[in-house]
Amino acid sequence: MRKRESRPTQILTSILAGGVAAFALSLLVLAAAAAGISSGVLSEQMAAASTVCAVALGGFGGGLLAALRAGSHMLPSALAAGALCALLWPLAGLLTGGHLELLVMLRTLCAGLAGSGLAGFLCPSPKKRRK
Repeated sequence: MRKRESRPTQILTSILAGGVAAFALSLLVLAAAAAGISSGVLSEQMAAASTVCAVALGGFGGGLLAALRAGSHMLPSALAAGALCALLWPLAGLLTGGHLELLVMLRTLCAGLAGSGLAGFLCPSPKKRRK
């Protein structure tokens, strides 16, 4: 028989799952934007804006997953998942041989926190309301 996870472990796993899901979702959105730019549907000047939008949408999806899995402490767990997603982007850039730019990292962090914060705020509360 497997023991039930303790509360901090459940919150931590929800943050990790939300951060990885946010990163994967933002990669998918960014791939779609890259396909749009290469086919000529979007202009090349939209590349920086598409990155910010991809991270915000990924942060929203990952924050929603983290908030729903955490059960309580929804907003902090959603924000932590968005911050994790924003920190995975520079790590992926370093692993592919790129360099770090402070302004790009700050934009990515703000977009990830905005998307995940919105998800944590809009997520329904598990507590029943009294009449």
